Amino acid sequence: MPPSCEICVLAGGLSSRMGSDKAGMRIGGKTMLTHIRRAVEPLGLSFRVIRRDAVPRCGPLGGVLTALRKTRFEVILFLSCDMPFVSVRILERILAKGVSGGGSGVFSQTGEQIGFPFLMRASFRAVVEQRIQKGNYSIRRLAESLSGKIVQFGNAYQAEMLNINTLEDFEVAKTYWLRKTDIDQQTRRIG
Repeated sequence: MPPSCEICVLAGGLSSRMGSDKAGMRIGGKTMLTHIRRAVEPLGLSFRVIRRDAVPRCGPLGGVLTALRKTRFEVILFLSCDMPFVSVRILERILAKGVSGGGSGVFSQTGEQIGFPFLMRASFRAVVEQRIQKGNYSIRRLAESLSGKIVQFGNAYQAEMLNINTLEDFEVAKTYWLRKTDIDQQTRRIG
């Protein structure tokens, strides 16, 4: 685990593709943000939610910059509020890669997509500021500019890495939740 690390969940976006605030949407009677908070508790790290971006309308980088400006930690593990099934095993893999030896960051890759969750040194705030000034808002391009390490997550992690951006994604998430709940209940009866 990196020294002096906190978790920041980005919840300050416009949710334009969803049409309403994603962080407050409920799956299984709990908000997506509550699911994330429960998932990260075993890590024992400081936990913050970024609800207002310092620089609006620049995608997740606005929230990243907000966290980097306000942090008192050396390293931040960034999560998105629209990943309610993220698991501690995913986060532990990212933390295990760490940013030791002067590394700048560790980024997740699922299929072709590079993004959340990711780990980044707070000392690279200027890089994020420059990217925003130039209109380069991509997390993938941020990872490339930092020469960040990449952690691959294959099909076995598909549900845990589900990113909910549209109403269709939300329906998939609710279906997954119902299946997961059924399996959990059956396991408890057997055990």
